[in-house]
Formats: sequence, C-alpha cells, structure tokens
Amino acid sequence: MDDAVIADEFGLSDSSAWRLHDRRRSLAARADWASYLMHTIHRPFDYKWIYYDADIVELPRLDTMRHLLPSAQPNVALCFPRNLRESWNHHALVSRAVVHKDALSSLDTCYAAPLFLTHSHDDQLVTEFRPNLSSTARNWLRSVASAVDEAACLKFLGYCYAVLWSDTFAHRYAEFLKTDFPRIPLSTNTEMFETLAQAGNRLSSLHLMESTEPLKSPASYAGPADPLVGKVRWLDDSVWLDASASSSKGTAGSNPAVFIGVHQSIWDFRLGGYQVCEKWLKDRKGRTLSDDDIAHYRWIVAALSETTRLMGEIDEVIEEYGGWPAAFAPTGQDGAGEGG
Repeated sequence: MDDAVIADEFGLSDSSAWRLHDRRRSLAARADWASYLMHTIHRPFDYKWIYYDADIVELPRLDTMRHLLPSAQPNVALCFPRNLRESWNHHALVSRAVVHKDALSSLDTCYAAPLFLTHSHDDQLVTEFRPNLSSTARNWLRSVASAVDEAACLKFLGYCYAVLWSDTFAHRYAEFLKTDFPRIPLSTNTEMFETLAQAGNRLSSLHLMESTEPLKSPASYAGPADPLVGKVRWLDDSVWLDASASSSKGTAGSNPAVFIGVHQSIWDFRLGGYQVCEKWLKDRKGRTLSDDDIAHYRWIVAALSETTRLMGEIDEVIEEYGGWPAAFAPTGQDGAGEGG
C-alpha cells in the first residue's frame, strides 16, 4: 500500500524525527514483530492493545517501561501524578503493563515507578531481584520488615498504596499534592506497617484485577444481548446505555439496556481525573458490549464498592495508631515524621 494512502487513512504526517516511509521499512524488516504487541493500561480498569515500538509510539519512555515488558518476569509499578491540576482524591494506581501517560488523567501525566528493575541477558529481558528503592527506603524497610527481599518489597508496595488511598492523606496534603510528587511518611511501628501493607496489597490486587477474594457485584444487567452503547445516563441507581430510554423506563415493545443496582456513590467515584463507571462506557460509545464486557462492567462496580470499604479500613487503622501525623512519628516522638 502506498505511503500516501496510509498517511491519509490514519492522519499521519512526517516530521524531522519521524518519517512514515522509513518507519515502514524498519518494521517490515523485523521477524519478531509479534513480540511488540502487548497490553497497556489506558484508563482505570481498562487495558488496550498497543504495538509498543519506537517506530510506532512517540516517546515510548523505554528507560522506565522496559521494566514492565511482558518478556520480563512479572513486575508491578506504582503509578501517580505530579503537580495536580485537577481536584481529586484518589490519585494512585498499580500496573503490570506499560503505562499510558493519561492513565490517571487527561491533564496530569501519569508517572510509573517499577518495584523491581530488569537487566538484559543474552538478548532476553529478565527480572533481576533489584529493588527500585532509595537507600533511605531500604534502611527503613530493614527496620520494619527485617529484610529487603522480594516479600518485604511487596509489603512496602502495599504500605505505600494504603497510605496513598487514605482519604485523610489526600485531604490533609491536598496543597502539597498540587506542587510535587506525593511523599510517603515512613512509620517505625512494625504492627501498623504490617496491617497497612496487608490492606494495601488487597487493594492493589483488586486494581490489578487479580483479586482472589470473591466479589459479589451489586449491579445486574437487564436488556438485549450485545447492547449498543449510546448516550449513557445514570438515574435512580441504574445506568442506562440509551439516555432516551431512562426517562420513559422503556416503551411498549422496547427492550432497553440497563445496569441496575449502581449506587450513586459508585457512579460518582473518581479515580484520577476520571469518573470510572461513566468513562468506561463513554469510551465504548457506538460499540456493542459482549457478555464479557457486561461481566467486566459489573465487576468494576463490585471493585469500586470494595475499594470504598478498604479505604475506610485504612483510615481506621491509622486512627487506631494515633491518627495523622502521630501514627507516623518516630518512636518516642509526638507529631514528628509528617510529610507532604
């Protein structure tokens, strides 16, 4: 196919750093082209396929994302923004896949910090046990977990995730979060560390869609098979896929598509800059939902309900150990250790 046809079809144009003809030749010469096809976390609870190659992706950020490539051993990254321009509370995510810059917000770039680092060996990318932690974090982890091994690092991730998902943390440090990266206070209380790590790991498993705990969704679906997503509307704890059907609750002979049992607090729940339940459907406007799509949407509703419960549990744990900032004070000090 001629370059001009492809450029017109996909809205492509050459620049000083990128020429369609040269990139096509480079891609055509690759025998292992299929290995570049992988998932990316596009939005919360929403993965997309991507051809992750510098010939296709502008600014692939391989220096960071190479640690999350599927050719490596399973890894996980903590994702967060900097210098918030939007006002929202829930501002962290986890991912095993490469991360889209808009994964948390269309206005704030999503940064990713892989938990472990990788290295190349015989042209293969493998995960080496090399924690991506500062010397300060390593010393602190030894003091509360007695080691800096893989298990301790996963607890560290859970602890950080729990703190970031504390509603009190988000409100208390709202002004700091507008100007810099979130900063995690390091508690010297080993019991609180363990408890928060457990809660945070349950939360991260949920957000990675790997939770082994059974989730019963409060939402059910009623309507035709393969429903078409139109203008989405929430009304009376129901999400209608065609806004016109929501006013009349369906007319004689009609079969409106609706998710029933979506409480307003779940419908309004925002993760990053996105209203999750609305955004997932709006991104599929004009498309039909398969049985798997319907099941996934019901699972999102259940996951957000459980997220809300775990957030309350996290704040209760922190209150039990003295609240903010006393719970994070070094032993023997009252009110120290507070961070932004």
